[in-house]
Amino acid sequence: SIALDTDGNIICSNRHLNQVNKIDINTGDFIWRLGGVMNQFTFINEPEPFSFEHDARRIANGNLTVWDNGNGHVPTHSMAKEYQLDEVNKTATLVWSFQPKTYTNTNAYYYAMGSVQRLSNGNTLVNGGWDNSSNQSNMWEVTPAGEIVWELALDNSKNLVGYRALKYSWNPCSPVNSLT
Repeated sequence: SIALDTDGNIICSNRHLNQVNKIDINTGDFIWRLGGVMNQFTFINEPEPFSFEHDARRIANGNLTVWDNGNGHVPTHSMAKEYQLDEVNKTATLVWSFQPKTYTNTNAYYYAMGSVQRLSNGNTLVNGGWDNSSNQSNMWEVTPAGEIVWELALDNSKNLVGYRALKYSWNPCSPVNSLT
């Protein structure tokens, strides 16, 4: 993912480096590197930093969300994460996470793709991405406490995959009245 940060610079997720970068839009220089081999941050309250992440986004409260595919976690599992970043002291504090479960109550795993969107009501839309399991849902809206508001399961027999999922309010125009 590539997104503009609130200061106009770029936040970029590099899945195969296990790293999220902030890049100066004018010079192309790295401002910081979060995760991966060249990590500059100390992770706080985080037992396992993200692995093969997707969709790094700065959210309204200044924190950073990522979808942690978890390919390098043992055992593999995927989760939505929110970090409070201190860019001066280079700390990344895990302040919120959501671990989706399978229908048999084990940790769900999605080996690629996925997204996290903080909604205006404070809930979070989580999209697992690509999996081959009929034993788990694919998308959820969850409250800040992690309670599932709704969930959606794609039909794996049809090879359906949700690369990104976003939720928006839709205000349709008023119905057209015919002139009869």
